[in-house]
Order: sequence, then structure tokens, then C-alpha cells
Amino acid sequence: MMHFGMFIREKRKALLKEDPAFSQQRLSERIGIQQSYLSKIELGTATQLSEEKIIALAEALHEDPDYLLALGGKVSNDVLGIIRRRPRLFSRLVREMKNMPEDVIAADHDFKRRHSRISHLYELAGIAFFHLEDSLDDSVWSPRTPRMLNLPDTVAPSMETICSALSPASRDYFVALEEDARRNREPYHCELQLREEDHPVKYIAVWGDFEVLPESGKIIRIGLIQDVTKSVLVRKELNEAKEALRGTVEEQSQQVSQGIEKLKREIAARRILEAELLEINTDVARKKDLQKSYLKKSAYQLRTMVNRLALAENDPQSEETPLCLLGRISAAINNMNDFFEIEEGVRPLHDIFDPGRFFERLFADI
Repeated sequence: MMHFGMFIREKRKALLKEDPAFSQQRLSERIGIQQSYLSKIELGTATQLSEEKIIALAEALHEDPDYLLALGGKVSNDVLGIIRRRPRLFSRLVREMKNMPEDVIAADHDFKRRHSRISHLYELAGIAFFHLEDSLDDSVWSPRTPRMLNLPDTVAPSMETICSALSPASRDYFVALEEDARRNREPYHCELQLREEDHPVKYIAVWGDFEVLPESGKIIRIGLIQDVTKSVLVRKELNEAKEALRGTVEEQSQQVSQGIEKLKREIAARRILEAELLEINTDVARKKDLQKSYLKKSAYQLRTMVNRLALAENDPQSEETPLCLLGRISAAINNMNDFFEIEEGVRPLHDIFDPGRFFERLFADI
């Protein structure tokens, strides 16, 4: 632990120059240990520190957790899982690193630190990535990738593994899309549904592209995966609401159209009724004018005959006898009575005109 403690002390002091938060007291409070115990670690006298505390210390010092765990003589559980899955790769890397120069180790350490920060950013953004080659030993993806695919953390990174997590329809679509994009050497983007076995419905968005190694011509698949379940479900709900609203609008439009047609029929019927009323009013006015004209004419005739009757009584030599004039007056009154009894107001006399009877009556009066 001597080398581990020295590294912690030098790293903390370098950060302390710019930030007082890296004092022993404040750093020990942050990772949850006593200040005296952190001091013993830096002096190399303390030999016990849990994996959890080492990882918390690495995050506080902005260091690679695997590097600090290795300095402290520990190996993280995910690294142990990698070793168990790829023991040949691990042993080969360890032997190759045996004679690796210090500057290369420092560069590799800097790369891992940057990679750790990028992975942390991926975790914060809820994004997973994959880098897939023909060899499983050369294929990698972020720790979040299998979890996002509802797969165990121990599965090997490969295109077959990704496809196994998809629903049948999404799998067929993704395979066809990926093959077409790889053939044309162009990026792609799609939304896919995962299998629903023992899991609620889940959707992911995949952005993928390809790299071709100039030396060997091998194709490398690279891409990002994001959980878009909420946005897809919200979009589906909006579409369903839109369709329901469209159906309601169509139904209301149909009701409005039917109401308009009914109103048109009522307007047409009202216009017919108005035309009929206008015709009736016109007929009434015509009859009224006819009655007025007839009464005026009849009154004039009666007045004339009454005057003649008065003259006939006073003048014995008059050609018109009172009896004849009274008959004519009576006939005029009967005509007026008939006029008001008939519906149309005017009709022919009931008796057909007979010239013989007319002259017989005329001579009888004389």
C-alpha cells in the first residue's frame, strides 16, 4: 500500500493547490472515512480500504477507479467478469504489458482516465455506445449497453447480441436497415422495440455508422443507443388522441352537414309556404278588389233604379212602370246575395236566359 498511499498524497496535494476542498479533512468526509485513517493511508501504514471507498476516492480525485483499485491490490467485480469471460485476452495483455515502457503506461493511463470521464458523461446523458468488430476480443461497449437492452452484464458485445434483445419485427427491420447502410457506407438511425419477455414494453433509438480499417479492410460497427420509451409512448398517445379527435371532428362535421341539409329543406319548405301564402294573399286581394268593384257597380245600379222608381211614381207617362223597376231592383239584390254566397265571388246565374220568358214578363208588366 506504500505506492498507493504516495500516489493518493501527491494527487491530493496537487489538487489542493487550486481547491481547498482537497484537504485531508474535507476529502475524508467526502468519501466517508476518518481523517486520521486517510492520513495513515497516505503514509502507507494503513492496509485496509474497501473497494467501495477506493472507487469513491477515485471519483473524488478524478482518477480511473480500475487504476486505483489495482494500486490498492484489488480488482473490481466487472473487471473480474471480463477476466472470466476472456482469460486468454487478459493473460495476453498482462504479458504484453510486462515490458511496456513507463511513458506508454502513462499515456495508457491518461487514455483510460479520459475514457472513464467520457463513460461517466454517457451515464449522465443516459446513452450507451458500442464498438463491434469481427473478433469478440476486440469488441467493446459501455457498461450501460447491456442494461439498456435488458440483457445481463456478462453478455459478449456483438451484433447478434443486440439483435437477440429486439422484438421479431424490430429485429428484421434492424437487420435489413443495417445491411443496407453497411453496403452503402452511410450512417443510419432507427427506433426499435425490445422483447417484452418478463419486461415492460421498451423502445430504444440507435444511431450507427461504419469504419473501414485501411490495412485489413475490416468493417467496424460503431454506434450509440438511447432509451426513448417515454417519448415513443407519449408520441403514440398523442397520435391516438389525434385520431380520436379526428373521428370526433368528422362525426361533428357529419352532424353539422346533416343539420345544414335539414335546415336547407326547412328553408325550401318555408319558401314554398311563403309562395303559397303570397298566392293566397294575392287571390284574397283580387277577390277583395272584385267585391269592391261589384258592390260599387251594384250600388250605382240600385241607386239608378230607385231614382227611376221615384220618377215613375210621379210621372204616369213614364215608360218604366214601378212594378217593372221593383222587379229589376229585386233581381239586383238577389244577384248581390248570390255573389256573397259563392266561394269565388262571381258565378253565372242559376237560371239560363230565356228570351221568350223575358218578353212575356216584359209585356205582362205593361
